[in-house]
Amino acid sequence: MQRAILSGGGLTTSGNLLTAATPFLNGDITTNNFINFNNFTAILQIKSNSVIKGVFQLNGNDFQFDINSGNTTGDVIFRMDNADVISIDKI
Repeated sequence: MQRAILSGGGLTTSGNLLTAATPFLNGDITTNNFINFNNFTAILQIKSNSVIKGVFQLNGNDFQFDINSGNTTGDVIFRMDNADVISIDKI
């Protein structure tokens, strides 16, 4: 099995980066273009200390973002100009 191990300066590519397995990146992702998730039910999970806090997901033609069920105290907060505009908690 071939593995890529990255440390220090990170990963640089001038073209497409493709993987057949689940990549694990510990750090920042910076792009000057797009990050594409090409899947009918693509999911981007946001974790903190290995606990999924929130989820962005495609669901057919719909886009949904959720507070994960394991995050029982989290709210959805919309911000503009560094200030909370709308806060939604579980009713």
